[in-house]
Amino acid sequence: MATMKALEWIFFDVGDALIDESGYTNWKQDLVLRSVQAYQDTLRLEDVKHVWISASAQSGSLMQNAARLLLPNQKQADKAIEVIKSKHVEMNEARKKQTVYPEALDVLRLLSKTYRLGILANQPVETRHMLAQAGLLELFTSTNLSGDYPFQKPDPRYFLQTLKDAGAEISRSVLVDDNIERGLAPAKQIGMRTVWYKHTERTIPDHTVDAVIESLQGLPAALGTL
Repeated sequence: MATMKALEWIFFDVGDALIDESGYTNWKQDLVLRSVQAYQDTLRLEDVKHVWISASAQSGSLMQNAARLLLPNQKQADKAIEVIKSKHVEMNEARKKQTVYPEALDVLRLLSKTYRLGILANQPVETRHMLAQAGLLELFTSTNLSGDYPFQKPDPRYFLQTLKDAGAEISRSVLVDDNIERGLAPAKQIGMRTVWYKHTERTIPDHTVDAVIESLQGLPAALGTL
């Protein structure tokens, strides 16, 4: 059996990996619900949450994907999506309310002494400002976000281009992400190692997760098992 190469790079998702995105996710799911209920008033928040994982596995906007899954009628789905798109100002305000996990700075400082750190996240370029304010950005060698490219997760081109631009070898890189379908599964498919940041109980698809953490403090030990 071939010996695995030592890890050199740790790539992080941002939402719910470095920053608490739970409130923002709730806001997005509520917006999707209000948008689709105009055409199918029997839909409930549980229905939105139910399709969220499937929507994550598809390329493009997660909210728009969810609307299409909830409304089989294409014209109705398109109209609901127009409502979602029209809320971009409110969406930006909701995004600004996110906060960095308090333990993130200490953990990243520790890891940066051994590994190179990178970002692999579906985020607008403005997110770098939030990370900079928290003192995190300076710890990263690679800071490109999906907003810097014409594609995003789960599109494998985003993963491959980010690693290429960073000069990172795929087999010596790991992704830390809370989203299996959108992040870890495609990362695994291109040959990266994966750490799932677990926030809720769920079934883990085969061949997607190498290690599991429930807090950033558990990451250094988890990396030692890879």
